[in-house]
Amino acid sequence: SATNTFTVVVYEVNVAPVLTLPANTTINELTLYTNNATATDSDIPPNTLTFALVAGPTNLTVSPSGAISWTPSEAQGPSTNVVQISVTDYNPWAVNAQHLSVTNSFNITVNEVNTAPVLGALSDWTVNPGQTISFTATATDSDIPTNTLTFSLIAPPAGASLDSSSGLFKWRPTVALAKTTNTVQVQVTDYNPYAVSSQHLSDTKSFKVVVNPLAPVVLMPVSYANGQLKFQVSGTVGPDYIIAASTNLSAWSDIFTNLSPTTPFLFTNNATFQNRFYR
Repeated sequence: SATNTFTVVVYEVNVAPVLTLPANTTINELTLYTNNATATDSDIPPNTLTFALVAGPTNLTVSPSGAISWTPSEAQGPSTNVVQISVTDYNPWAVNAQHLSVTNSFNITVNEVNTAPVLGALSDWTVNPGQTISFTATATDSDIPTNTLTFSLIAPPAGASLDSSSGLFKWRPTVALAKTTNTVQVQVTDYNPYAVSSQHLSDTKSFKVVVNPLAPVVLMPVSYANGQLKFQVSGTVGPDYIIAASTNLSAWSDIFTNLSPTTPFLFTNNATFQNRFYR
């Protein structure tokens, strides 16, 4: 017999990895999402696999090991986002391309979540009866797109008003409320039609209105000349003052009205009467 030999050289050929991504998913804005991309590679010896983000929403990250992490911002909801991820192997023994990549994608849908508005601080007031309280309530809301905000009063005192759009509050406490303390509740409510739940959320704050006691009203004659009688009226600043006259102390007629004057003020009666009473 005779024996000979020959050599067969077997080359390493790189085979592309197989990439597996998470299923399409839905999450809420401002909520952390985590998952992992995985891959297999049939090459022997085992190849090093490296993951990378190809395309996706702002702030989404993919680590070299395939860890996916993202917290959608307020501005990113609602939205549907395509996430593209690649995996690349490294086969230093291969006679063909030592690096081969595969790219796949999946979708992340972000829900809009309503955030409650925040009503601005409200100050307490101390006024006289008849003085008008006026200020504009303010509120902020962090939702994007911008929500419509509506202002309202909860069980308001008689005569108080609050513009639903501008937040302008007005109230003129009456004389009957002298020497009282009144609590006023203001509420702001948003409307978020894009939210997956709770499209209306509210914030409520209150403030106090202390109405001072009334000072005595004093009607005092100060002069008489040429048939004209001049009076001085003293009292609390704020209420309206009405001067009435009578010839018999029974039937009274209003002859002068002064709206929210600064007291004391003067009133001159220009008519001449032999006998007339004033109050």
